[in-house]
Amino acid sequence: MGTSLADQLRKLSVPQTSAFSQEKKRASLLFDPKEAAGIDRGTIYEIGSRSDELDETSFHIHLYNRDDLLLLIFPYYDTRMFVRVLQLLDVKSKSSPWHWLRPLQKPGVPLSKTALLNHCAADPSFLKFVCDGALAAVKEHSGDAHCLTTVLGFFCTTIVGALEHNAATTELQLVHILKPLLKGLPSPVLDFAAASFMITAQLADKAQLSENVLHQIIENLTKNPQPSLDLEKVLLLVLLYQSQSSTLTSFPHKALLRLASVPTFPTTLGELSASGGHVTPLLVPLLAETLRSVQSQIDDTGLRKLAINLVSQVGLEDDSVEEIIRMAVENFDSNGLLREQSDPIEQVANNSKEIIEWYTMFMKSLERKYPTQYDKPQANHNQTKYNGLNQLYRHRLLLAQLHTRPAHRNTHT
Repeated sequence: MGTSLADQLRKLSVPQTSAFSQEKKRASLLFDPKEAAGIDRGTIYEIGSRSDELDETSFHIHLYNRDDLLLLIFPYYDTRMFVRVLQLLDVKSKSSPWHWLRPLQKPGVPLSKTALLNHCAADPSFLKFVCDGALAAVKEHSGDAHCLTTVLGFFCTTIVGALEHNAATTELQLVHILKPLLKGLPSPVLDFAAASFMITAQLADKAQLSENVLHQIIENLTKNPQPSLDLEKVLLLVLLYQSQSSTLTSFPHKALLRLASVPTFPTTLGELSASGGHVTPLLVPLLAETLRSVQSQIDDTGLRKLAINLVSQVGLEDDSVEEIIRMAVENFDSNGLLREQSDPIEQVANNSKEIIEWYTMFMKSLERKYPTQYDKPQANHNQTKYNGLNQLYRHRLLLAQLHTRPAHRNTHT
C-alpha cells in the first residue's frame, strides 16, 4: 500500500518540488564522484565565486525540459557525458517514458547500442522521439549543415538498426518513419538526404509497402537536387522495384518527367546494368510509362529522347530483352491514336502519323540491337489480339490514306 501511495504522490509531483531539494548528495554534470571527493573547500568556494553570475538565472533544464535535454544528449549515448546527464534526471517512476534508463544511473555505464536498438524497435513512442528529433534539428540548423552530422548519423543508424531488429514493421512504426523520410528524400541537406536514402533501402527490404506509399517515396526521391547523389538515386530506384515487385508495377508520371530532365540517368542505369545489376524490374514499368506518355502527347519531347537513350545505353540479358520487347508491343495504343477527337481530321492524322513514325523507329532500334530476341515475342503474339506490330504497320497505311483526304470541320465525318 505504501509503495502504491508513493507512486501516486510521485505522479502528482512537479519540477518545482525538486528544484529546492536539501539533499547532501547530488549528481554532478561537471565531476564524477571520485573527482568531486578530491576537491577541497577552497577550490569549491573559488569555483562558486567564479560562477556567481550563472546563479542569477537558474533554469533547471533537467527538471523542466527533460525531453529536450535527452534529445540533445542521445546522439552521444555511448559516452560518459550521456551517463552524467542521465544521472541528473528523475526516472524512478515506472510511468516515466525514460524509466528503462534507470539501471544505467547507479553504475554510471553508457547505454549499449544493442539496448538502444531493441528499445527503439519495441517502443513506438521512442521511435517517434528519434524521428521528430531529427526533423526539429534540420528545421533549426538547415543553414548550418555541419551542425547536423552527429544528429543525423544517430537518426540514420538508430532507425536502420531498429528496422533490422524488428521481426515485422507495424503500421504505427511506418507512420512515424515516413514523416521524416518524405521530407528527407528531397532535402538539399546532403546528410539528411543520404540518411533518408539508407532508411528507405532498409524499409523496402524489411516491409511490404502499399503502392501509394511507394509512389510518394519515388516522387520525393526524384525531387532531390543533389548531383552527388545521382548514382544513389538510381540504386535506390532499382532496389525499390526489385524488393517491391509484387506491388510496384507502374512508374509515377511526375517522377518520370523529372528523370527525363536528368541527362545522366540513362548512362548511370546502363553502367549499373553493365556491372551486373538486375535493372529489368525498374526498366519495364519505366519504359511502359514513357511509351504511354509519348502516345498521349503529354510532355513527350524529353520522353522520346529518354526512351531511345534507355534502349541504346542499357545492356540487357536475353530474358530481359524479350520482356522489354513484349512490353513495347503490348503498350502500342492502336485504338487510342485514331479515336474520335475534337481536332480536324487532318491534324489528328498528322499527330498520329508523327507518333507512329517515332514508335516504328523505336521498335527498329530494338530490332537492330537485339535481332535474335526480337522475333520471339512476335511469334508468341501473332495469334492474339495484342499483335501490336501488325497494328502499327496497318495504321501507318491508314494514316497515309487519311492524310490525302480533304479536311472537314465535322469531326464525325
